[in-house]
Amino acid sequence: MPRVADKLLAAAAAKYLHAKSRREVERILRARRAMGRRVRKGKVGLRANPWEKWELALLGKLPDKELARATGRTRHGVLSKRHELKIPNVVPPARRWTPEEDRWLGTDSDPALARRIGRSVTSVFMRRRRLGIPAGNPQYRSWTRREDRVLTHLPEREAAERLRRSLASVRHRRRNLGLPLLNRQVRLWEAREDAQLGKGSDVETAHRLNRSLAAVRRRRNLLGIPNSASQRRTWTPAEDALLLTMPDGRLATQLGRTKAAVFCRRRRLGKVGRHYPRCRRWTPAEEARLGTLSDAKLAKQLKRSVADVNLTRHAKGIPSFGTPGRPWTHSEIAMLGKRTDTEVGRLLKRSVASVCGKRDGLKIPAFLKMRRWTEEETALLGTATDAEVARRLGRKAQHVLRKRLELRIAPAHPRRPWTAQILAWLGKLSDVEIARRTGRDLGTVSAARRRLGIPNLGSRYRWRHPAGRRAVAR
Repeated sequence: MPRVADKLLAAAAAKYLHAKSRREVERILRARRAMGRRVRKGKVGLRANPWEKWELALLGKLPDKELARATGRTRHGVLSKRHELKIPNVVPPARRWTPEEDRWLGTDSDPALARRIGRSVTSVFMRRRRLGIPAGNPQYRSWTRREDRVLTHLPEREAAERLRRSLASVRHRRRNLGLPLLNRQVRLWEAREDAQLGKGSDVETAHRLNRSLAAVRRRRNLLGIPNSASQRRTWTPAEDALLLTMPDGRLATQLGRTKAAVFCRRRRLGKVGRHYPRCRRWTPAEEARLGTLSDAKLAKQLKRSVADVNLTRHAKGIPSFGTPGRPWTHSEIAMLGKRTDTEVGRLLKRSVASVCGKRDGLKIPAFLKMRRWTEEETALLGTATDAEVARRLGRKAQHVLRKRLELRIAPAHPRRPWTAQILAWLGKLSDVEIARRTGRDLGTVSAARRRLGIPNLGSRYRWRHPAGRRAVAR
């Protein structure tokens, strides 16, 4: 039995190695020999698969996928090595579209045509869109007048089942025809149902009318009917008079309300907390003691919170206890705004936050490193494209465009006007033919045609008048 297992294992190993290339077989055997030695984990791949000179010479000359197949390495390994040596990737030449392939566009679906000519579905889709050719669908069924009449009488799902079409197709057709929504599951509200709203809880009304709770609540709010079963208590004038006479927590306990309800009512009536008994004003004697002790000790002596003492001390600009404030001199203040905050902080040995706070307090604008335009740079504007001028001057293209518009300098390549002859060709000739005759880009011709509302030549989609056929006949 062990001999049979060994034979099967040897046959499987031979079949596996036969499917590999010679270079990959040598690499597998080399890694196997390296694993027989006692080496640390993680170092086997580096020691067993060193890059040779002829492999390094092929980096950047072949695509990563082809080089990985030729050397027996993984694509990720080739990519990592090329990035490590900072070698750019080689891009294979693009396969040009032939006139015969262009004639096949639109004759079948994009996936089927992509399999036939050996291209990707995205490539076929983009080429067809660029040439303005509608998609080909052998299973497409045109809508008839009888089917359109069915859409006006039946809901969407019933119409889709009767016409044997998809629900998305029926919805798209109804939207194009401008038909209203027909849904028998939506019940219109009657006058007797509206009269029952607000006479009981929404749950009871929904159960009585056989409607959902959300529908009853939405209808009641739409009509402005209050909920009679609501447990919310309205505020009386006597309760409003008790506000600010005691803390919110004690007043909430006395009135049987929540503390949040008392707080919101007081804020809604505009009763500010300065009249609140627990909000004590700071006296001059208390303000004089700020900074003489730590915030915690001073808060304990003044019977205030630590946050109250901290906020008041910061508002007065008093430094904390134990950190003597270093006063700003006139020479230091004169440096603000003439350099960046980071440079001023490094020169004065202060923090950036301290420099920024002092500058903002004195309302001094921040220093901005702006490169001024010279006469030589301004003379280059309009002599070439904005991108080319930006590359020569080492600036951004948007800065070059903004400066050129500011000086009212015309661009290097002005737009060519559309003549009456070219406009007459739109819709009568294909976009490709117009682009070839006028020497313009295909996207420019297509955009101009769509902007004027002219359908493409050979398109099966027709433009419809918003008011319908009768309005057009009139």
